[in-house]
Amino acid sequence: MFKKIKVIFLMAIFILSIASTSVLYAAQNPDFKSYREVFLPVNEKNAKLIITAEEVPDAAGYVYLFNTVKEAKLEEVQAEENNLVNNTPEKKKIGSIECLAFKVLDKERPVKLKATFLVPDFYSIKNDAAEESTGPGGTYRVSYSFTCPVASGIETYSLKILLPENYEILTVAAPKSYELGVEGKNRYMLVNMKGKEGKKGLGFAKSVEVDFVIKKENVTKNILIWIASLGIATTFLVFNRKQLAK
Repeated sequence: MFKKIKVIFLMAIFILSIASTSVLYAAQNPDFKSYREVFLPVNEKNAKLIITAEEVPDAAGYVYLFNTVKEAKLEEVQAEENNLVNNTPEKKKIGSIECLAFKVLDKERPVKLKATFLVPDFYSIKNDAAEESTGPGGTYRVSYSFTCPVASGIETYSLKILLPENYEILTVAAPKSYELGVEGKNRYMLVNMKGKEGKKGLGFAKSVEVDFVIKKENVTKNILIWIASLGIATTFLVFNRKQLAK
């Protein structure tokens, strides 16, 4: 009789432990529609990280931002389509990934979070190996990694890194697929992971790795090239003015 009671007791503990784990898992499994990260230069060293996340709160009424840069300092957070209980985040983990959790007033409504962080020394990791092969002027390595810790994945993930003014990308180690462009006076790299046909853009435990080397342009050299080009064009016009007049 005692053995039967003991077995039933152990089974009850086992069932309760599974149930509590399932509740905890559900409570930390928000539904992300999109997660966008943009690094903007403050100067030649520091960056601003702007994260915009569209998500449905989890069962406990929390929405999350992932703390992928430990040195980053939260400066501002805004919420649209729902209200936050408090703008000061709680520190939590989804799996092994540290994140900032914000509780919302209405856990049945989606929310669009926009947060701004200051990221010190994002652009200033000296890259001596690249400097040896590319000449003087200083080369710097920019690296960043994002891993999706959410079991349901993220429908659309994008990462955009703008370089400080007058900087260019020399070599790219990762990722394999990316876009390069210019926005105002700044060059940028863009990684865009869009979901399609029921497949998430970034699945559970999938990572986006970015690793490239940047270098400041030789502004003096560019000016000299421009002056030389102007001189050649002027000389051509002077010596061919009669021909052109015809």
